Amino acid sequence: AAASTAELPGGSEPYTVEACIRVPHEESSREMCVVAWGDERGPIDHGLAIHDVVASASCALKGTKKVCDGVWHHVACTFDGRERRLWVDYQLIAHDVPEPCRNAGATRRDNFSIGKFPAGFGELRIARGGFRGDMKRLRIWRVALTPAAMKAYAATAEAKVREEITIEAVKAVFKGVDQRGDAKLSIEDLDAVFGSARNSFFERLDSDAKGFVSCDDWLRFCCGLKESRGEQDLMQFLQACARNLGQRRRPLQVQDDWEHPRELLAELSLASNAYGWRVEAKPVSLSDDMLERIEDEGLERFRRQVRVAHALLGQSADEAIVELADRVALQQGNHDDCWAKMLAVADWSQAQPRWMEQAVASAKLEDLSTTSKLQEVLAWASASGNTLSESLEAPLSTVVLESPRVEELRLAAERAGGSSEAWTALANELLTAASAAAAVDAMFRVVVGHMLFFRFLILLELNWSVSRDFLPLIDLAAPADSAYGRLLAQVKPRLLGHLKFSQFQHVLQSTKYEGSTPSIILNRKAALTLRERGRVDWEFRRSLIGQFLSEMRKQQGGPKLFRRPWQSRCMKVQFKGEGGEDAGGLYREALDAVAQELHSKSVPLFVPCPNAVAEVGDNRDAWLLNPRATTPECVRALEFVGQLLGLALRTGDLLPLTLAPFTWKGIVGDERKRDDVRSIDVFAEKHLSILSSEERPDEETLAVMGGLQFAYPDVTGEEAELIEGGRDVGVTPENASEFARLLLQNRLHFDRFQLQALRRGLATVVPIQLIRLWSWRDLQERVCGVPEVDLENLKRHTTYKNCTSTNVHVGYMWEALESFTQKQRRSFLRFVWGRSSLPTVEKWERNFTVQLLSGTDDTRLPCSHTCFFTLDLPTFSSSEICRAKLLYCITNCLAIDADGAAARSLNWDEDDED
Repeated sequence: AAASTAELPGGSEPYTVEACIRVPHEESSREMCVVAWGDERGPIDHGLAIHDVVASASCALKGTKKVCDGVWHHVACTFDGRERRLWVDYQLIAHDVPEPCRNAGATRRDNFSIGKFPAGFGELRIARGGFRGDMKRLRIWRVALTPAAMKAYAATAEAKVREEITIEAVKAVFKGVDQRGDAKLSIEDLDAVFGSARNSFFERLDSDAKGFVSCDDWLRFCCGLKESRGEQDLMQFLQACARNLGQRRRPLQVQDDWEHPRELLAELSLASNAYGWRVEAKPVSLSDDMLERIEDEGLERFRRQVRVAHALLGQSADEAIVELADRVALQQGNHDDCWAKMLAVADWSQAQPRWMEQAVASAKLEDLSTTSKLQEVLAWASASGNTLSESLEAPLSTVVLESPRVEELRLAAERAGGSSEAWTALANELLTAASAAAAVDAMFRVVVGHMLFFRFLILLELNWSVSRDFLPLIDLAAPADSAYGRLLAQVKPRLLGHLKFSQFQHVLQSTKYEGSTPSIILNRKAALTLRERGRVDWEFRRSLIGQFLSEMRKQQGGPKLFRRPWQSRCMKVQFKGEGGEDAGGLYREALDAVAQELHSKSVPLFVPCPNAVAEVGDNRDAWLLNPRATTPECVRALEFVGQLLGLALRTGDLLPLTLAPFTWKGIVGDERKRDDVRSIDVFAEKHLSILSSEERPDEETLAVMGGLQFAYPDVTGEEAELIEGGRDVGVTPENASEFARLLLQNRLHFDRFQLQALRRGLATVVPIQLIRLWSWRDLQERVCGVPEVDLENLKRHTTYKNCTSTNVHVGYMWEALESFTQKQRRSFLRFVWGRSSLPTVEKWERNFTVQLLSGTDDTRLPCSHTCFFTLDLPTFSSSEICRAKLLYCITNCLAIDADGAAARSLNWDEDDED
């Protein structure tokens, strides 16, 4: 390689110039010099430059591969005396034959420059600039090297440099451990690095028992570690030593005469993005005691309010606060933009009063006595620095003014520093006024609203800390029962929507598919006949989901057909033998029908949970994955169900599924526990509680339980052996605990195979690892919508044609809906919109439209246009008739047909044989 400017190649002499560079994306529009030189009389065209792509120094020759992408690239330019070639990552990307230089001379020193263009170069180029990025391994040769030769030398040089850095790292750590600087390490020195293991390490290092560890001993130990474990393990060992020294405030020092001081510190540095540490600058004399003595009334008031709020709420209201904050976020843009940034403190004020009332109710404080509620009101008034007359409403405010003991008790309570007895005495004194309970309840609700805000501030700070110091370190693919999984389970209930959904939505946006929409034909009569005859479609041929799966497999595109943008369809649907043009309504009707079919015995994918069969406990309307669904056809169908879940997450077309929380937890990757077993199978959990208790069950207890064997009914009701030959092994007091352990494992993991298939399908549509940040309720609401049909919410999203909201006939319709059960309301939604639940977002894709028909006519039926979410409402003469007509429609209207001609072509009324 050339050693000085005098030895640089000039004129038509061959040369090679190479370097490793890393340039960020934002520098792609700038022209930058890597290295350039020229002759005394010739042009400056030897070297390398960057202008988004690699080029010769004068940019007369340009490549095509972009190198301003934030990653390392090897770039080179070779000249063999005739042809010039450009290389990126050892691949040829451009070549030319430059004009020969006839007046070449020696290279002037001021014509050679690294990282910036030489003097006078501006005459040749319009835009010039210094190099902005990272550069290493710059070499200039007086020969045109081949890529193989450059690679060989790079490997040799890299190995030599790595060896030098490793030796210097070993010496740097030794110097950091050596507190006295005498090059002799004692056991006390090793304590800073090895802690309780210092004695065993000292014996290994001091092999000749001289009573100290020399630098040669340390080098010999590290070299042995490198030979036995490799260089990577040695560097990890030295990095751990450096971290431990850093925690003792003993940073590593490097010597000025070392060859690679910068590379050494980079190898052993404590990067904040790798370890979650952050650096804070503060005066060395600042202490926590000084912070406590800061006289700031605003800060002190804030601390008092936080303490009072935490004393009442603790963590019990966190779920309600997170839900309220997410509802506020949903108002701040469309479905993607609303999660783009973390909520600010001021955003809390945008919460609607009814949301605040719901959050206060969710705090579950209604069981407190009137005295306890007033006590909290008084404590909050004191923490806020307000007088009692300002804080209390009549008639309590009158007592404050008239009773001489009130002020005395207030002062005593404040001197007691939060003593509940003192505040209780004051509350009892104030409650001597008659009819005070209603006033206390009103004041208490207001105070709890303020407390929720202060708890929100704590959760907001927690979310910033999690975003900055926790999530970059967490492996979202870690099992739920691992250390990472348990840490994640602790913070998940307190994560705001920004952390849970922003990255997820970003991935959906960058991977959406906007290609053509295929059309499919579904035969609802075949599926209905299958259900009426009580048959199970194990082959998935006649059921709707089987037809759906078959039709989608015929389409080109595979899983990307499900990666549709928000509020778009993945296919157009036509029901065989039924009228109607699909503008969205038939598509939603098909999805709804498939979801309902999944909760039937027509397909073997789901079964009612044991509590539903026995009609005991919770989740009596919930379904579980069927552990018997193991055939290849079932596996494909479960993967398809997972894709439908992903479709709902991407497009917002909800699926009215009634899965047990046990199943939703499995989908998001949460750890399921014994309480979850009780939520689906009360009887199994009772057996577990008896058999796993500390007191061993006796023979009489086991006899009362019916003489159990190591075989137990699974969630389908069929007996399954817990061990091989379990039907012949009885449960005794000696093996009862083992039976309980096996039964618990069976109940927690019976659906593992089916969950894997469903999650495989889901992973082809959405980034499933990011769902680990969600709670099971988040996933359920994003897929299924809000479980209950909130009529007030529906009214806010209703527009009217030929009438107003105060019209008496419109009032008949709302009266009818208010009298409906939740199941009937879901049927009404399906009748008018083709879906069974309301959207979770505040801004709907289309509002509900009520169009009043002219002329009173009690013989007509309401007519819906599901594609446009519109109801044609006749002017009925009474609310009773309106209710009866609506009930008839939502109960009997299945086919989408205008005149019956299509239905006759399919022979709906005729029997159909397989």
